[in-house]
Amino acid sequence: MSSFRKEYDALADAIKSHVVVTDAVEIGADAPLPSYYYSESATWDTGAQFTFISPRIVEALGLKPSGRGRFMGIGGDQESYTYKVHIVLSNGKVMHNAEVFCSELDDYDLLIGMDIITQTDFLITNADGKTTFQFFDERSDKSITAHPARAAWNYKLNAESNPHATPQRVK
Repeated sequence: MSSFRKEYDALADAIKSHVVVTDAVEIGADAPLPSYYYSESATWDTGAQFTFISPRIVEALGLKPSGRGRFMGIGGDQESYTYKVHIVLSNGKVMHNAEVFCSELDDYDLLIGMDIITQTDFLITNADGKTTFQFFDERSDKSITAHPARAAWNYKLNAESNPHATPQRVK
């Protein structure tokens, strides 16, 4: 089982974690690590049905649209390009070939919606006026768990993770 836990000093107004996003390329044991986008500003949103990436990620990785889709946003019914990506969550779990929408997210690089949240065991508590956020992965579905590049991604994720990190693209 892999898990991630984040404790806030007070009640949190947003639940954030770090993630790595790559194009949904074929990855094997001998394949080179693909370009990726590391971000400290992924926000978990239980009110969002789908996951969204910002145009910053699309541009940095040179992603090509895989289709178009519709979603109900704050401004009503909207249409956007969709993209296929691999998303490495903070616990190392890889969401392979996740279909995400692109949208202006202002303060965030990625908004993690219920399409991904429901594939983890997700917990938020507010005991003693402090928010604690946790998610676990106890499933063994190979379509959403580790692949041979996971060890390399986890190494890079842990090596670059710090509270002052800025989003970056590495080749």
